[in-house]
Amino acid sequence: MASRTCAVVVTCVFGVLSACSKSTPDQHAGAAAAASPLSPPLQPTKAAPAAPVTQSTAPGTEPGAQPAVHTVALDDFDPQPNSAPSTITAQSDGKILLGGNFTRVGDVVRHSLARVLPDGSVDHSFGDAAANGKVIAIVVQPDGKILIGGDFDHVGDQPRHRLARLNADGTLDSSLADANLDDSVWSIAVQTDGGILVAGDFKHVAAVSQSYLARLTTTGQLDGSFADPKLCCNVARVVRLQPDGRILVGGYFSQAGGVSHSYLARYSTNGQLDPSFPDGAATAITAMIVAPDGSIFTNGNYRTSSGPGRVVAKLSANGVLDRKFADFGPDSSTKTLALQADGKLVIGGDFQMVAGKPRHALARLDQNGALDESLGDPAFSLDAANPNGTVNDVLVQGDGKIVAVGTFPLVAGQPHEFVARIVNDVANSSVASAPDFVPSVASAVSTAPDSPSQAIVDVSKINSLKKGESTSQDVRSRFGAPFQQDRSENGQTHYLYHIYLPANHDSSPIDGVIIFGFDVNDKYLGIQVLKRDKGGQRDDPKEKVSIDFNGAKYLLRWTNGTQFEFTPAGQEDLDRWTDMVTLLLFPTAKDADALAQIANATLSRYQDRKGTIIGTGTAPPPGANPGEQFVAAVLPDANFLEFVQSRFLLVSGQGVALLYTHRLYGTRAGNEMSQWMQPNGPLLERQLMNFDAAPLVTTVQGLPNLPSVL
Repeated sequence: MASRTCAVVVTCVFGVLSACSKSTPDQHAGAAAAASPLSPPLQPTKAAPAAPVTQSTAPGTEPGAQPAVHTVALDDFDPQPNSAPSTITAQSDGKILLGGNFTRVGDVVRHSLARVLPDGSVDHSFGDAAANGKVIAIVVQPDGKILIGGDFDHVGDQPRHRLARLNADGTLDSSLADANLDDSVWSIAVQTDGGILVAGDFKHVAAVSQSYLARLTTTGQLDGSFADPKLCCNVARVVRLQPDGRILVGGYFSQAGGVSHSYLARYSTNGQLDPSFPDGAATAITAMIVAPDGSIFTNGNYRTSSGPGRVVAKLSANGVLDRKFADFGPDSSTKTLALQADGKLVIGGDFQMVAGKPRHALARLDQNGALDESLGDPAFSLDAANPNGTVNDVLVQGDGKIVAVGTFPLVAGQPHEFVARIVNDVANSSVASAPDFVPSVASAVSTAPDSPSQAIVDVSKINSLKKGESTSQDVRSRFGAPFQQDRSENGQTHYLYHIYLPANHDSSPIDGVIIFGFDVNDKYLGIQVLKRDKGGQRDDPKEKVSIDFNGAKYLLRWTNGTQFEFTPAGQEDLDRWTDMVTLLLFPTAKDADALAQIANATLSRYQDRKGTIIGTGTAPPPGANPGEQFVAAVLPDANFLEFVQSRFLLVSGQGVALLYTHRLYGTRAGNEMSQWMQPNGPLLERQLMNFDAAPLVTTVQGLPNLPSVL
């Protein structure tokens, strides 16, 4: 264990603090452990974590927001359970299984589990399993039998404690014995050899001590060949398998395999902790899916984010955070994730905003993690004046339709209680629902800036391409320009072709580049346009954006359109840097109250990362908009220690966060950070608070949304 040491923390604008701390296994030596918030406190005062914003207006019509535009269409799929389902799963024949704590579906008695036909009517060939408690997890085995987990202790008149298997007709499969788990099962996964993995709240399996994760044989016995995973100190919530058979488990635990390892861990097929998998999650992981290539999508925050935190993240198959996947930040929790065939991600929960846009309880992200605006706000609502509906689970059907279950009587203003299916054209085609790189083709490529009357390229040729249908060969046949070698986005589902336009191509007075995007099936996605300056170099606006801070020039290294990360020369590697300035835009934050909510949410996320809050306050400088907020913290990680100062302000009527972060690595990071902070903390705080953010905001808002591989 780290030794006891004293760290002195000095702040300037809001006061001076000093603290002597005792390090814990979760902190580096020398990290400050406690400090009282500075006065005045954040206003309006709220307990962290901040509660979701309560609206008294209809969804999308809150003060300062544009009226909601519902671009989703629903069909008449309406099974009508008498309470909200917890989970939904599809069979290979298109029939749908619902689990929850209901007692009827429509006018048919069904206790906690029901199967409905594709039109939403109850499947009478599947009987009433008669579980006497909530069904939380459903998995269909390859042989068509159905595993259910939850909080029941009988299925029909037979004892089945928290786990049971049903035949294809809904009758109890007696070949799976009662595993006699002593508490709830939240997640199930079936291995290729038929082994059954369960995760949940239990601490015993058939009176044998086994906490939170266990493997059962095909007959329901505790599998003694599977090592005790030694999850400790809190429960598991989700278990998933990677293509190679390795086991991922997420939850609230702080130890795995008998060592400190929080929230997300990987095990071998025989239950041994995989030490190569990073200990990177900063908050509980309760939702997770694994893509066919092994990459991982989860909810929760991750320690390597220097901003307010990632609420949905993408990891490589080896657990490394994909920084190119946007850190979009819904305003509340994400409860469920579903992956479309085109690589887009559908998320559900109890949020109301995503990336500054109204998205009540359900949204879709593109392959880079940005909000997919082609799917509008479905507005899952409790009533016309209360948008706080919740989506518990989401199913993407084989035809691309999206089925959501949860607590909501209204969807897009229409009555659809507890279950709704979105069938708009975009959702119907899992291939064609790919992102537009440029919102308007005509405005992007029709004219050259030096000579508006002369076309860069024939726009009609581009307009004739059909998304989800045209191929790269169709593009080649339309344009005679040479193509650069194909490049892929992280080797995944997003491929780019580059067309270079010489100066005499189509009578264009300038050189240019058009980027045609294709998915993994070679189906056309859209375009992005770049121009070349007179010297023939690519005119990438990002390369020209920089700021002067602390006597150094910081260059823009990465952006997703709302988050902009700057580091000095020599710190290009965004996985190992020392100094970073981050700009975050919150377009829907229009007043001091909204700004305070963002600051409090940031404060809560820092606390979730087990950080030490060393300063908070409200201090409107002379001549500035009132309501500026400030939060300073020291954030621990297994591999580094971060000192972060966060300033929240209004610029041109929108919320802005400006962060300075200093990161140190190694076992002596705590002591070194303490020594560094004494002279540098006050100086950098003054610079951050005096930094004129308005010109920077104007500059970055003019940047095109370029693909991240460029």
